[in-house]
Amino acid sequence: MSHSEVFLFRKAILNSIALRWSRSQLDFSVVHGLEKYPALLGRDIDVCVRKEDRSSAMRHIVSELKCNNWEPVVYRCPWAEWIVGYKQAPDGIIGVEIDLLSQMQWGWAILSRDVPSSYARQNMVPFRLDRWAGFVKRVLIQLLTGNINRFQQQAKHAEELVIYEDEMAVVSARLKKLFGDKEAAGLIAAIDRKDLQWINVHLMALRCVLLSRALLRPVELVQALFAWVRNEWVESIMPYPITPIVLLTGNKELIDYAAQTLSKRFEERFVFTSVKIQEGAKGHSIRFLWKRRVRSSRLGLTLVLYDVALPTQASLFRLISPVNLVLNVKSTDPDSILGYERQIIQCFAKMNASKDQF
Repeated sequence: MSHSEVFLFRKAILNSIALRWSRSQLDFSVVHGLEKYPALLGRDIDVCVRKEDRSSAMRHIVSELKCNNWEPVVYRCPWAEWIVGYKQAPDGIIGVEIDLLSQMQWGWAILSRDVPSSYARQNMVPFRLDRWAGFVKRVLIQLLTGNINRFQQQAKHAEELVIYEDEMAVVSARLKKLFGDKEAAGLIAAIDRKDLQWINVHLMALRCVLLSRALLRPVELVQALFAWVRNEWVESIMPYPITPIVLLTGNKELIDYAAQTLSKRFEERFVFTSVKIQEGAKGHSIRFLWKRRVRSSRLGLTLVLYDVALPTQASLFRLISPVNLVLNVKSTDPDSILGYERQIIQCFAKMNASKDQF
């Protein structure tokens, strides 16, 4: 199956879900993932709905996936729901991910909340885009968290450091409300010049202004502080494993081929996937594995593939590492690779089954 065919499958199911939401009169707006639509889709689609509507929105997604022969996996956390659908194709598996959220914040400052009634929204049938929240997700959150290197020249996300013409009015107005006229004007000018040095120098001042101005909104402050504590509690104190760690055993040459092939296939078909391949003898620490397993920033099929050729080494690795699936690689023919791929999908679904309430 070609890249264009995979794209058409993903586009069709996302369109179908958006139409279903519209028919049910559920108010929603897409925050991220449609910047280059209809030519391209993002690795996932971030959708903002009101908190009280998230369960309904999620039920519609799951129902539509099932009606179109996609298998859904749902991971619920206090601040969002991550829904992954996967579909069996003749030569592999196709994946799609939709993330539902109701607000975005940094520290105790709420940057964007609920579906906007006054922010700039643009219809891109069957979707509706939230231009302000899109800027927050694409640019503002990244800058505030210090993730500035992603916008460096030649970096993968360099072109995302921009304020699009159709979002300039609402972005300018909202930045002034958050930072004040002077700081907002400086930030807008720096983004326009792609002046990362200015942003880096003024970042601490921007953060201080944002947090101090948030203190003037006591209701939002209490809500944001509660959300921050809740999120940190769930994420740090009560982690939930969502990332499969797959151990490949067998002949070294077969393992290398299988690992590279599986990595390529998953990254092509699950465009949101992050696949890390490590040799068992040279891999990361056990602490890294546990952290990776429960603190992954992505739900859908984030894999750590470890290849171990010696049986004794494999047994030891299984005892001291959080391995979810062991694959004994005996062949590299297409049917075998497809079988390994299916087993990884099944492992992923089983890990998240307790979170799936449908």
